[in-house]
Order: sequence, then C-alpha cells, then structure tokens
Amino acid sequence: MSSHSYRYGRLIGDLSTIQTWITTRVLEEIERSFYHGQSPDYDELQGIFFRDYVRWSEGELQHLYQSDRTAFKIEFGRYMQQQVQTDKYGYVIRLLHHAIRGRQLLPCVVFDNTDQFSQQFQEEVFQYAQAIFRAVLSFVIVPVTDRTLWRLSKAGPLQSYTTKTFYLPVPPAREVLAKRVEFIKRKTDEEQTQRAEYFFARGIRLSIENIIGFAACLEEMFVNNDYVGRRVSWLANLDIRRSLELTHRIVTSPSIAIEELVATYLSKRFVTIPRFKLGLALILGGYNFFNGAESNYIDDVLSIRKDAVTSPLLKLSILRLLIDRANQGRDVADAYVPIEEIEAYLEPMGTTARIIDLAIEDLLKFRMVEPYDPNDDRVYSTQKIAIAYSGRMHMEMCIHDDIFMRQMALRTRLRSHDTAEEIRRLHSTRAWTKVTSYFVQYLVDEDARFLRVPNHQSYLGQMQLREEFAARWIVRDEIMVATTRVMHGS
Repeated sequence: MSSHSYRYGRLIGDLSTIQTWITTRVLEEIERSFYHGQSPDYDELQGIFFRDYVRWSEGELQHLYQSDRTAFKIEFGRYMQQQVQTDKYGYVIRLLHHAIRGRQLLPCVVFDNTDQFSQQFQEEVFQYAQAIFRAVLSFVIVPVTDRTLWRLSKAGPLQSYTTKTFYLPVPPAREVLAKRVEFIKRKTDEEQTQRAEYFFARGIRLSIENIIGFAACLEEMFVNNDYVGRRVSWLANLDIRRSLELTHRIVTSPSIAIEELVATYLSKRFVTIPRFKLGLALILGGYNFFNGAESNYIDDVLSIRKDAVTSPLLKLSILRLLIDRANQGRDVADAYVPIEEIEAYLEPMGTTARIIDLAIEDLLKFRMVEPYDPNDDRVYSTQKIAIAYSGRMHMEMCIHDDIFMRQMALRTRLRSHDTAEEIRRLHSTRAWTKVTSYFVQYLVDEDARFLRVPNHQSYLGQMQLREEFAARWIVRDEIMVATTRVMHGS
C-alpha cells in the first residue's frame, strides 16, 4: 500500500479554487513518489495512457500506426500533452489507475486538517475525496472532529454517500509530550558517542548533558505531573498544536527558571518543581504578573468591561448554564444553546441582552465557548454556542485553583478603591488566603448588587455556583476583620 498525505494548512480556504488546488497538490505528490519529483518520460506516459494508445493503434489511426510508427507516436504524444495540461484531474485519476495496474499498489489518500476550515469548505473536500474513491479503487480518509462529523451527518454530503467512520480519540497533551521526551532521550543516547555538543545561533553551545537534563525537566513538568498536563490539554481545547504552544509558554516562563532545574539534574540531585511555580508559569507566561492583553489561553473571567458594568460573576453564570445544558443533554445538539435563549434565561436575574452579548463575545474570543459553526464567531440571537473544554477549565480554576484566584485578585479591576487598597495591603504582608478571601467577598457582594437569582428550579445551578464559590474561598472571620479595618480607616 502506498500512502500519501496532502496538507493544506496554509491555504486561505477559497471555495472557488479548492478543487484545482487539491488536484495540483495530489499530482505533485504522485510525481514526487513515483518519478522522483520529475515528470514521467514518454514510455511511462504511454503506460499511463495505454488504453488510449491501443484504441488509436487499432481504431482511429490504425493506418498511420501501420505505415509510420514514428509519426503515430508524435501524434499520440501531442494528445497526451493536451490531456495532461487541460485535464489535470483526469490525469490524476489515470496515474492512480496506473499505480494499481502497473505497480500493484493500493492508493491511500489522506486529506489532513479539513476540520480547521468552514463546513462548506469541508464539504467540498469530502466530495472531492468521494470522487476519487468512486473513480479508483482506493482508500480515502478525510479526518474531521466528532462535532464536525455530527454536523455533516445531519445536513451535508455525508447523507448522500456511503462512508465508514473510525473514531480516533485525541491523545492528551501529556501523552504527546511523553512521546517527545522519549524521542529526545533516544536521540541523545544514539548521538552520545558521536558528538559531545551542538552549536546554535549567537555562539550558544549546548552539550548532550544539557539536552538530557532538559528532557528530564520536561518529563517532571508535563509527564509526571497531571496538574499541568490536564490544564494544558483543556485550555487548548485538546488541540495538539495549541497544547504545544502553551507548553512553550510554561517552559520559557521566568517562574520556572529552567536553567536552574537543568543544573539541579546535572548535579545528580532529584528534580522537583513545586506546584505553585508550575501554576504561576501557566498563568503568567513570560511575565512576572498576569497580563490579560498578552494571554491567548487564560482570561480573567471575573473582570467586567468599563462600558458594561455588571456582576463580575456574569461570565461564570453563562459557563455554568452551558455546562448544565451539556450535562443534561442526550445528544451533541443539546449542548448548543441559542444566544436568544441565554438572554431569556439571564435577563430575569437583572441584566440586559447587550451586556450578556458582550460577555459571550469575550468567552468566544478565548474559546471558552464554541459556536455551532466553528468559523462563525459572531454574536447574534440565533447563533448557537456550547461549552468548550477551556470554559470548563476556567470554571474549575475559579472554584478550586488558589494560584489562579490569587493572581486574579491582584490584577482584576475593582470598582471600590478601599477594596483595592486592602487587597494591596494584605498582599504586602503575604497573607495569601486573606487576599483571596477578601477578593471573593467583594465579588459576591458585587454579584448580589447587580444580579438576583430567582427562586426557581431552573436556576438551581446558578444558586449552587454562588454557594460553592463563596464556601470555597471566603473565610468569615478574616473578612470580618478586614472589613472592620477598612471601615475604621486603619
């Protein structure tokens, strides 16, 4: 079996040119594999067009074939040239047929990265793949996400064609990183006897021992530590590329000081990385403080806009609603909720459709929620959205992650100057528990000021959210002392 993979990750997704583009790429790959990147010569082309050659020699140009074989070949050569230049798709099909008959190979064509484009784009690729499958005995794969498959099966070409679905679970980021660490170890073992060091740009010299130490640090951070691995996977919504980008953010963070860890390993000491340092590296990235403007993965879901003053728990309220809907649903479709339904649910709590839409806009920006069509991130009444893994992780961090909440307490804009001053004072004394407790008490008070949860069974999830949030972080005695201190101006 011959396997060819055709990637178009850099393609802009123009529906009018996609089939021509794919044909060109498939043709280039076949010629690269069968003819070493060159065009086939005359004899090879004659084999590809063999049926036409036989038909011409016995039919239309039989007399020319019998009287002047050279002239016949020249005439047939012009025909092959015209076919190659004007009907590239037909030429691709001929090449695939020739691979079966002449080379005894079964073509295996894989169209990768289709799920990164719009539904219409995916349908075009799927139909192209079906055309190849129907024309040539072949094995054709079009990988899409499970949600995309569900959407296409409800309304699209999947209803019209016979297909076989293979479910391949997305590997956790932890497993992907474990494989890469194993690769580094294997390569360093192979090259230890060949070279002692490598040279990089700017005169940087890196020895095999440094690489081994670096691999050991990566293993400790991402393979042996489920705390980081699961957060990386979920914040990246299980996307491997984004998971690796987030991993790079952690490794290069000043909170980790990777060079010190490598030195620790090389000194034959056991490498351990405190959980709080890993948490800081994940949240802060390359900064010494949380910089929301430079963060593509983590958002301060407790912040409010200057032009839309509301409860700081509004975004969490939306996430909780979507989580409850996803947990209650029996089908993937049940997890998608129209925005107009979210507005109708939250407006009785005391907010407006405009403020709700602005909050949803922020959630879409950080991929905490996902639209029904992954390429349509606009906010309008009939738009449907569902909870994403990143949204679940943000909710989890707000309820359980003390490192995240401490950083949000220090960076979230507050409407009370006295509250901000008290948090600053508590931070200066390193009273971390008091910082979080005082901050959450402020959030709960602000939420009660702007929102009121109706006493109805359908709002049970909203009540539980607020109860869990306050019970997890607020220490009543400390809040009482802090409040008294502020009131007396001490």
